Amino acid sequence: MLAMVLLEEVKEGLKSHVIVDDVVIWGPFANGVHSSKFVFHWLISKSPLPFPHWVNWTWVSKLKLPQNIIHLLWLTLHGSLPTNVFRVYRHMSIHAFCNRCGNAHETIYHLLRDCDHSTQVWQHLKLDKPSNFYTSNVFDWLVNNLKGPNGILFAITIWILWKSRNATIFHDQLWDLWQIVSQIQSFFADIMKAFNHPRQHQQCQQVRWETPTFLATKINIDGNSFGNPRRMNFGGLFRDHMGN
Repeated sequence: MLAMVLLEEVKEGLKSHVIVDDVVIWGPFANGVHSSKFVFHWLISKSPLPFPHWVNWTWVSKLKLPQNIIHLLWLTLHGSLPTNVFRVYRHMSIHAFCNRCGNAHETIYHLLRDCDHSTQVWQHLKLDKPSNFYTSNVFDWLVNNLKGPNGILFAITIWILWKSRNATIFHDQLWDLWQIVSQIQSFFADIMKAFNHPRQHQQCQQVRWETPTFLATKINIDGNSFGNPRRMNFGGLFRDHMGN
């Protein structure tokens, strides 16, 4: 079964050391077959996870949101969002303070809810009306609000707050309240339009160059942009009625 060429004496030497009946099995499972589901519950019994093991997580993946936001929510619900506290715990950073305010350790609580920069956003959007909005634990806070009537807007706000935090760290940009709120509202409108309108059947249309009238010249132009507003370019092609 080896893919390399071995000398005959080496092969014979190997045969003398191999026990044919020796089989690797998964010890904790009765029939010796590895099962990821069994391993999950086995690990919980050995070291309880920070979230209830009985939770059915399928509802997260069914949210009408882009996959990048669902992935962020998944990390947050499991306590794996790479905040500065998380990064210090994993020996990936030397300080755990918030890069936006510098007044407290950047936990998930602080980053998404308790930092002044985040609190202003929740208050402006009037999403902090529940009485326990600022007092519940992070798991209940996320689940209750995601499953509430403003769940989509709540999730988008978390996404934009995370982006604004990263803009501060990686690009030295501190977004103003109006910038954050504007992005949230624009993104929310796009998502509601994308998920609530039925898809229309797309028809393919062949586009080809058509000859202009005699002695006329035609210009075909096209352009693109990297963000809006950001860098952009455009170009064009002039051709006469002979195609030159």
